[in-house]
Amino acid sequence: MLKYIVLFVLGLFFIAAEASDVTIQPRFTNSFRFTSTDVWNIDVQFTGTGNLNAYMVATITTGGRPVCTVKSGTVLLTPGAQSFTNATINTAQLNYQSQAIADIESITGTYPSGNYKICYNAYCVTANCDGLGANALFNEYPQCFEMVVEPPTPLLLAFPEDKAELEWKRPTFNWIAPMPLGSVAGFNYEYILVERDKNQTCPDAITRNRPMYKQSGIDQPTLPYPAELNDLDTGKIYCWKVNGLVEDIPVAQSEVWEFRLKKEEREKPKVQMIKCELEIKSGTNYVSLKDSVLLYYNEEYKTNSEEKLQIFITPEMGQGDNEKTIQLENSFLPGIQYPGFLPFEIRSIKEGKTYLIRMTNSKNENWYARITIKKG
Repeated sequence: MLKYIVLFVLGLFFIAAEASDVTIQPRFTNSFRFTSTDVWNIDVQFTGTGNLNAYMVATITTGGRPVCTVKSGTVLLTPGAQSFTNATINTAQLNYQSQAIADIESITGTYPSGNYKICYNAYCVTANCDGLGANALFNEYPQCFEMVVEPPTPLLLAFPEDKAELEWKRPTFNWIAPMPLGSVAGFNYEYILVERDKNQTCPDAITRNRPMYKQSGIDQPTLPYPAELNDLDTGKIYCWKVNGLVEDIPVAQSEVWEFRLKKEEREKPKVQMIKCELEIKSGTNYVSLKDSVLLYYNEEYKTNSEEKLQIFITPEMGQGDNEKTIQLENSFLPGIQYPGFLPFEIRSIKEGKTYLIRMTNSKNENWYARITIKKG
């Protein structure tokens, strides 16, 4: 009985000795992008004594669930080390067990982020392994490797910054491409610009409001302000967003940002002179108590219906009395475009004295002139 056991063990040894090992080492270089045929980016070590025509089968799983089975075409193995890619190994069969991952790979050009396990087996093409013997490949157990597909980077807006106040009415918009989606063939951007109404949020405005501008098929992460649009308006709030598309299918989206234009500072109008109906002498303005005085503006100034412009007369300091400032009853009419002449009457002031005339508006902006009241 002992003799038979020894002979049986020796027989197993000689069968194993006839087999040659194939050692496979994958090269998963891009942690953000992986496709089914990337399983053929491998280095192979073959310990056989001669060339061998073989094919390989790779199975992909995630969380113990099958995803895909990939079978190669014929691969010529030579003794020693070889490197292959998905361009040098032909894929003969590709069978998905997960339709969801198949659809995502088709749209985005990559598997979704997650943990995957890839297992390889190698087989002879012919029954006798090209004359090396039916057991030329030792293939009892698959060679398995873990890999992680990292989450893709998001599509990020860059300029104008969120809640920015711009001086330029025709800005250039910039954003940052998502990776690896930004390098997928057919990837393009859709840009949306809307005006935000009062008491709205920007996400609500993007969803509900009619776009001022909407453009898809943009192939670069930048867009100059469209030439066909009018300048942006001060006092309004604008919202913008960018979507990433593969063909016409949305695969990425940015946040919604807002911006506005800085309010233009209105230049103060300046009083050029006071003209009197009777006479003006040597640059000093002389008026009679019976005169009507005209203020003249040399720069454009437009009042609105809510703005009130008033005139005050104050005696010049150092004239030996305590006269108080007089507020004239007739103020400038609202809604009038200047330059032009603005009349007012002289009342309750003394002959022979010099007075300062001040005009002020509702924003407490002031302009000044000087007159002397003549005697007689």
